[in-house]
Formats: sequence, C-alpha cells, structure tokens
Amino acid sequence: WIQVERQAPGGAKEEWSVEGGSPNSLSRQGWRKATFSPGAAVTIRVNPMRDGTHAGNFVAAKFADGSTLGRWE
Repeated sequence: WIQVERQAPGGAKEEWSVEGGSPNSLSRQGWRKATFSPGAAVTIRVNPMRDGTHAGNFVAAKFADGSTLGRWE
C-alpha cells in the first residue's frame, strides 16, 4: 500500500490508499524501495473502490520526468 494526497476539485486535499499487490509482483513490474519518494509529484491511475472510498488498486504511474510504471498505455 502507498498513501497519496490528491488535490480535489475546489482545492480540498484528499488522502487516497493505493494497493499495489504482492512484493514479488511489484518487483517484477519495476517497483523498488525508492520508486515513490515522499512529496514527489506523480500521476497515478487506479481502479477505484466501488463504494466510493478514497482507495483503489494500482494500475500505473507517470513521473515528472516522463517515465512510467505499470500499464500506462
């Protein structure tokens, strides 16, 4: 799990919980300990929870330098 803070419409901040899967599968996708550094700007795609909770299953991430992780297509 990673916790991210999102700027919601209207300026409010929302905290989201993003589930990534097992450590083995994350490693095979390219995740490392330093992949997500605290405070870094990143665009994350998730499959959101059906009940509207601020959480979801990780799909992909795009970093400020243009690199991607996961299924960004």
